[in-house]
Amino acid sequence: MSKLLEACRRFPQITVPKGETLIEKDTTTGKLFVLLDGAFSVHSGQTEIARVEEPGAVFGEMSLVLSQPHTASVTATRDSRVHVIENGLSFLQSDAEIMFHVAHILAVRLQMLTSYLADLKNQYGDREDHLCMVDEVLACLSCQHDEEVKLGSERDSGPQT
Repeated sequence: MSKLLEACRRFPQITVPKGETLIEKDTTTGKLFVLLDGAFSVHSGQTEIARVEEPGAVFGEMSLVLSQPHTASVTATRDSRVHVIENGLSFLQSDAEIMFHVAHILAVRLQMLTSYLADLKNQYGDREDHLCMVDEVLACLSCQHDEEVKLGSERDSGPQT
């Protein structure tokens, strides 16, 4: 984290008051945000996906790397400060160690997701309802390689490419 925070020192900081949305789902900002202090809720509609309060946490990285709109909104749950990097993709590409840091974050998230889905498959694999789809989800996660990404779900009218 310290390498990322050190690299961000040259970028402007903004204060995000409690309740203010930093990133709106389905928008494209081209920005990367790095948390200095405070806390944020990552959510899609009314569903909270995560709470983030660790200094050095990044927001907007998936949108940048995939060249897609943001898949979730990010709202301050208390007064917070973030670095704002206007051309986030160039920043990520400028330093292999920074890109590795972001890749590590994404890999940890993917590992947690696949572990959770594998557990669901073990518990509910014999069912005939929607939980039997876990097989398909796991297969898709492990086989996606440089194909065009289609975000959202069939039930969600989110971004489509």
